[in-house]
Amino acid sequence: MNERANRRLNSRALAGKKARDCGLRAFPRRLRISRSLPRHPFADFFVLSAGGVGCFFGGVALVLVFKRPLIGMVLEAFGFVNLFGNFFPIALSAMRTMPVIGNVLAMPGVSAAADKLAGVQQRRAQNWA
Repeated sequence: MNERANRRLNSRALAGKKARDCGLRAFPRRLRISRSLPRHPFADFFVLSAGGVGCFFGGVALVLVFKRPLIGMVLEAFGFVNLFGNFFPIALSAMRTMPVIGNVLAMPGVSAAADKLAGVQQRRAQNWA
């Protein structure tokens, strides 16, 4: 019994020593250093878009799990617009250069509606005269 208790104490002491040596002691120092470094835009994107991601996957959960398709699809659409809203003007300008889609987007009514949806300023011809 005494020998067994001795082995337990030795194994606990070795386990504690291994835990202290694995770099956990340096963890607070790493945190202090990381606070002084500049923030990355990649991390800022995920912090800012957390609401959009939550709305999108919440809508998916409403549709698939809770069987509420109308509310779920509205929430998904809101999350999608919240996530990719800044990309719409870029996508619209790229689509305007495509052969068939560009002709459709050049039509007067469609062009105004697409500009309004993408949040693009109305394109006006400038008078150079």
